[in-house]
Amino acid sequence: MEQQRNRVEAVEASYKKNNFGNIAPILGHLRAFEATARLGSMTLAAEEINTTVSSISRHNRLISEYLHVELFENINRSLRLTEEGYFFYRSISSSLSGILEATDYITQHNKSGSIKIYSSSIFMFRWIIPRIRAFLNKNRLESVRLFTHDASEERCSHILFSLESTSENSEVFLPDEILPVSNPNRLAVGPESEIPLICTHPDMTDWDDWFQLIPSLQSQKTSKIFIADENAALEAACQGLGVAITRLSVAREALDTQVLSPFGNRQQKKPAFIWCTRPQGRSLNREEKQILSFLKAEAILSFKEP
Repeated sequence: MEQQRNRVEAVEASYKKNNFGNIAPILGHLRAFEATARLGSMTLAAEEINTTVSSISRHNRLISEYLHVELFENINRSLRLTEEGYFFYRSISSSLSGILEATDYITQHNKSGSIKIYSSSIFMFRWIIPRIRAFLNKNRLESVRLFTHDASEERCSHILFSLESTSENSEVFLPDEILPVSNPNRLAVGPESEIPLICTHPDMTDWDDWFQLIPSLQSQKTSKIFIADENAALEAACQGLGVAITRLSVAREALDTQVLSPFGNRQQKKPAFIWCTRPQGRSLNREEKQILSFLKAEAILSFKEP
């Protein structure tokens, strides 16, 4: 209590010594005034801000001295705003609320131990999750949350992995390749023209480039299987349902274990990238830097020819 009173007196002395009458009151004073005006009580304001009534009173007095007007008056033992006080409250309340919300948002999102990562579902399930376990075994974190792209628009405030650059904060995370794959047992059954094509778009746009590279795929005998989810489409290829277009990064393990094989000539592939976008409007916290560094090291190790 004594230390708090000394701090308040130091602020008051600093006001007088540095002629703070030439600038607006500091945030702590405004917060005390706003709470008092809104709640109609210095006692309630002190409880909300977790300070003493005397501290609230001093903050309000300093603002009153700065403005050279009375902001409150006592009527029948009830604290009321004066006309000037009401005008001042109406003028600052919304701005102060925005400042406090922004301050809380930044401090909470930079809080040590909190991590949120967004990516496509297939990259999340087949690349991030298999690798993140090793990191979590060595690092005790307060919170790790993994989301797919459509989970929340809040993702711009966190680490985002995507197939394309999304902002000026984006950088290449992993060199990648796009290629058609299928189960090797299915490939051995019959000619290419009879193997169903697994597509993730109803209009087959994901296969357009490959029709030029593999003319036999345009045969009328080739059937199509539509599976909207990329992760499910890749699993269908693993199970031998047909040929799917996928990325080397997410099919790496299946190719290494020969659950999948490249379809056609190995040169029938297209270069691509996985992009990483850092949070907008804030810097990475310590744990975010650690996990991003870990995943970058994993990315370097994972990119090799199947």
